[in-house]
Amino acid sequence: MNSVANSMDQADNVNRLVKGILETRQAEKNFIMREDMKYIEEVAAGIESLKKQATETRAKFKDPVDQAQMERVLEDVDAYEKAFGDYVALYGQRGKAETKMVTEARALEAQAGKIGEEQKADYARLYKEGADKALLEDKLTRADDANRIIKWVKDAQVAEKNFLITNDLKYGEEVKKITENIIALAENMKSRFNQAKYREQADTLISVTNSYNASFAEFVDIGGQMDAAELKMVQDARDAEETCAATQANQKAKMEKEIERADLMILSSAIIAVVFGLLMAVLITLRSEEHTSELQSHSFISYAVFCLKKKTLTQ
Repeated sequence: MNSVANSMDQADNVNRLVKGILETRQAEKNFIMREDMKYIEEVAAGIESLKKQATETRAKFKDPVDQAQMERVLEDVDAYEKAFGDYVALYGQRGKAETKMVTEARALEAQAGKIGEEQKADYARLYKEGADKALLEDKLTRADDANRIIKWVKDAQVAEKNFLITNDLKYGEEVKKITENIIALAENMKSRFNQAKYREQADTLISVTNSYNASFAEFVDIGGQMDAAELKMVQDARDAEETCAATQANQKAKMEKEIERADLMILSSAIIAVVFGLLMAVLITLRSEEHTSELQSHSFISYAVFCLKKKTLTQ
């Protein structure tokens, strides 16, 4: 019976491991979906609990196969912990890239707005001075170009947000195409500027656009790394679950075998008890019959002696 209780205890330990894995994975999913830092702590606590449970379970196992399975669980949990840590680190990097991207988009919009406002101011001044019509139209064209860049920046931000929501790379391509158009137009504007300060403004516009484009590309790349880390994390967790399932099946088979053995022992004991009882009954019966026969024999002898004595007295 002790072996049955031991098998049940070991099976319960493995069941607790499976439950712990599921609870830890739920916290992991909550973090991915809600991006709440409290779930990072829940995953960390779950991992520590899994390691402790697996270590204690391994110590209770006597079968080398069971011990090896618990070693495998510990390895899978370690791999899962690393994959989740990598995901969290990438999450932090992505947040920084996103902040930088937003800052650069605002700087790009501000720079384009500055160029547009200065071109409009130049137009107003030249108009008052009675400047040539072609020069005035050029100023308006440059102001319109700057406004077009501002619109493109807003379009790029919309595409950027769509990428964040859907993770669809087509929006990434859209951002890239828009930034290429901004750079091409900024270079064209620079070629038409005569004053050094305006050429410098165009250069700044191009530089900020390149920086924004690089930040967005970094953001996309980090997203890809996060996807890979998530897949690795899921696989490591599944490996641990499968190992626990195999251990569960093994422990269940052992427990059923122990129960069957215990039942057989109980049945054997009962049969032995019945047989022993029957044998004792037979022995008692035989002994009783033997004793009765002896009594009858003694009685017959006594009677015979009595008769002989009586016959002798009579004579």
